Amino acid sequence: QRFRESEAWYRKMGIPYRRGYLLYGPAGTGKSSAAEALASELEIPIYVINLAQVSDSGLEQAIFEMSHDGIAMLLLEDVDTIMPARKEETGETDKTTATPAKLSLGTLLNALDGLAAASNLILVMTTNYPDKLDPALKRNGRADMHVEFGYATEEQIQAAVKRFLPDATPWQLARVAALKRPFPFCDLQELLKELVLEDEVDNSGDCSVDCMA
Repeated sequence: QRFRESEAWYRKMGIPYRRGYLLYGPAGTGKSSAAEALASELEIPIYVINLAQVSDSGLEQAIFEMSHDGIAMLLLEDVDTIMPARKEETGETDKTTATPAKLSLGTLLNALDGLAAASNLILVMTTNYPDKLDPALKRNGRADMHVEFGYATEEQIQAAVKRFLPDATPWQLARVAALKRPFPFCDLQELLKELVLEDEVDNSGDCSVDCMA
């Protein structure tokens, strides 16, 4: 909100009116969902590009085609996929877990704050592997704020259970307690959705064809 209200100052100082955020953490912890929720809260358009599926020319074209009167958000998902192929230790051998990137680092950097960069922009980059990123991607001016997304905390678990199942039964609470810690919030959300739907079916009695539909 402070950034949104500071446009006049940016213009006065001759600073490009952009701000960047790097959201990092394990898969399924809500990074992309948080960006989408923020755009909704600010009532601004959001453009989403999965960097694993775009080439140099494709990114430049996508940036060029962005059209918005006021401020907008650009969400770049899985920014680590443009880095050299990462490897995981699997005992005796290493297993490559990424394919060669179609997009070059230089093209991405130019799109973020070079001549090809858009203004009036909140840039959000997400990654599951922050340590794999080139330092140039993480520096101020490109990623002004770094925000870590971790696994679900006990406080978050209890709040989610209360929201989805305000009258949770001991059996339902036991299902939640049985989830192996730590886990991403998406695992909890899927379980709670399953429990809610099971509860609705159980409370409906004999389910007719209309009910199943």
